[in-house]
Amino acid sequence: MRTVLFLGALTGCADVTPIVDGESFGSVTVVQDWFTSVALIRTVDGPVLVDAGFRPAAIEAGLAAQDVDPKTVSTVLLTHGHGDHVAGRDALPNAALWGIGSEAALLAEENDGVTLDRSLLAGERLTFGDTEIEVLSVPGHTPGSAVFLVDGVLLLGDTCLVDGDGVVVPAPVKHSEDPEQAERSLATLARQLDARGARVDWLVPSHSGAAKGLGPLLEFADRVEAAQHP
Repeated sequence: MRTVLFLGALTGCADVTPIVDGESFGSVTVVQDWFTSVALIRTVDGPVLVDAGFRPAAIEAGLAAQDVDPKTVSTVLLTHGHGDHVAGRDALPNAALWGIGSEAALLAEENDGVTLDRSLLAGERLTFGDTEIEVLSVPGHTPGSAVFLVDGVLLLGDTCLVDGDGVVVPAPVKHSEDPEQAERSLATLARQLDARGARVDWLVPSHSGAAKGLGPLLEFADRVEAAQHP
């Protein structure tokens, strides 16, 4: 199972910045579920999650620690369809599952036929009350991998990790469907965000702690581009 394999890869990497359960970045709070995490976004329309985590009981307890009733979560925005980002949905009885449409086949294959309630488009801007969440496409780890930008927080899913020195590094190669495309996608995203002057205060992957600012992601893009054009 991919989830167990990915756990082994992460626990074998001592230099990954640890996830900090309950760490907040403005309206975004990290809820840890063992080796992964979900992002809790508080909006005036109620709580929204980015990913659903792995273990329903852990998600329920993590939300309770943030004074959030799982029944009030209306929407889960999926970074991708691997089971460690989906299985915790069983704790969220009223949550619709939204993700990029090209992820639907993998989502169903890896999660006993689970389907998207809404297909998202790259570049789409979602509004929940006065909170805007931008959908950004980064294919490679999976065909429909997405990251989400909200209030200056870039929620990166499995596109990368942050190591112990605060350096953005790729996810383990063997767990991405197309590792080279994954790196190119993330490097391209970094350049696009920089070119338009997007506010990026924090980089928050799912399987490591955070890094501050867009700088570490631009440095990642530098390395990817240098490898492509030695």
